[in-house]
Amino acid sequence: MSPTRLNNQLQQTISQLSENSPLHGLSLEHRDGDPLPSQQALAEVVDLCRSVFFPGYFGQPAISARMQTYHLGVSMERLHTLLTEQIMAGLCTTLPVEEAKLAVEKFLATPLTLDIPQGETIRDFVTKTLEPLASLENFKVCLTRLWGQTGVRVEWSMPPGLAERL
Repeated sequence: MSPTRLNNQLQQTISQLSENSPLHGLSLEHRDGDPLPSQQALAEVVDLCRSVFFPGYFGQPAISARMQTYHLGVSMERLHTLLTEQIMAGLCTTLPVEEAKLAVEKFLATPLTLDIPQGETIRDFVTKTLEPLASLENFKVCLTRLWGQTGVRVEWSMPPGLAERL
C-alpha cells in the first residue's frame, strides 16, 4: 500500500471517528441494550489485572501470604469470566445477520476436533478436541476455523466497513 493511500485512509478513518453523529456500528448494542464493550466490565478487567500483576499495591493491600494464592485464583477466574462475556457479546452483536450470530454461538458452544501442529517438524500434527470457550488458548485456535466452519468472516483489524473500501 502506498504511503499516500495509507495516509488518505488514516485521515478518512480519523474524520469518521471524530464526527459528532452516531457511530454507525462502531458503538455496538448488546441484546439488552447495553453498549459494548461494557465500561464497567473493562474497568473491572483493568483493576483485576493490576491486582494480579502488582499484588499488595492494587486491590486489597492487606492480603496475607497464605491467602495470596487463593486471591490470585479468584481474580483470574473473574477475569476469565469478564473477558469471555465481553468477547462473546462482541462476536454476537457485530455480525449483521441473525443466522450468522446463531452460527457463531453454536460454533463456540460446540467442541471442535482438529489437527494441531505439534512436534519437531512442520509435518507433525496431533488430533485434539477443544472446547472454544474453555481457555484463551483454545479460543484463539478455534477462531482460526470460524470462517471455514460457519462461513462467517470477522474482520478484526479494522473498524467496521473499512475493509470493504480497500
